[in-house]
Amino acid sequence: MKIGESNLSKTFKAMLEKRLLYKDPQQRLLPSMLLSDDEGLKLWSQITHLPNYYQTRDEIELLEENGKKVAEYIVPGCTLVDLGSG
Repeated sequence: MKIGESNLSKTFKAMLEKRLLYKDPQQRLLPSMLLSDDEGLKLWSQITHLPNYYQTRDEIELLEENGKKVAEYIVPGCTLVDLGSG
């Protein structure tokens, strides 16, 4: 998929159908990505940049230290996707 193309509504629909049809009621949970509005996303961004939220700081440090070396392994025309830690 190229940037700008999206099957987001199909993806959400499939995700909801899968989650809500689980036999075990404890697994029938809404994905957290459906529960955040713009304010929630702003708040999350602020949280991840707090000094004691080491994940963001450490990830940035790793990328600064190793980004050029990692980039050497990516062939032209490829897309690198960061799926995050969640």
